[in-house]
Amino acid sequence: MLLFLIPSSVLANELGLSVVETDAVGIIEVEPDICYINLNVITEATSSTLSQQQNAGAVNKVMQSMINNGIQKKDITTGRFSTYNYKEKESSAIKYITNSSMKITVKDLDKVGLLLTELAKFKDVNISNVGYDVADVAKYKQAAINQAIKEARENIEMTAKSLGMTLDKVQRVRISFHHSSSVIPIYAVKGEAMMENLATPQPQNPENIRISASVHLEYSIK
Repeated sequence: MLLFLIPSSVLANELGLSVVETDAVGIIEVEPDICYINLNVITEATSSTLSQQQNAGAVNKVMQSMINNGIQKKDITTGRFSTYNYKEKESSAIKYITNSSMKITVKDLDKVGLLLTELAKFKDVNISNVGYDVADVAKYKQAAINQAIKEARENIEMTAKSLGMTLDKVQRVRISFHHSSSVIPIYAVKGEAMMENLATPQPQNPENIRISASVHLEYSIK
């Protein structure tokens, strides 16, 4: 766990106010502990009914494959579902495409590479991205806020001491919070290239997740 603190202090009573104020930011970097694989199952057929039937079959096969590889059914969810048609330029035939989105939550990050390899075996699957995050953001959020407030108090106390002033009461506290996830885009490859090296799990080395809290603190001066 890495902590970065960015302080900035201003003596407000130089503007005719009896207040000392400061801003501080606490930033924590932690390794991700959860992964989200977002994908689309896309099927094409000569009729809407056939396309949807093929899509349902493909979705079921993907779900069963993930379950066979240790993913719980509750961690496999489906999202958007749509069917549309288009006319082929050469034959003028009408083709129907059905698209189902899926999200797979992976709690054992050691399995991510293997799961990506398994998904690559399905010709109807396009993986859009792989996202990494932390499951319990609140735990790190509190730590970031604590660090930011600690730094803000130190800034104000040092400023008041340097100017020979005595702090009185907290007048205002403003806190904002932000955390960033790590998303790795996956570019689908069709044909024979997609089937190469299927026995080799896709390597994954995600960036750390950054969690930060910004604090604005004001104290009155006696």
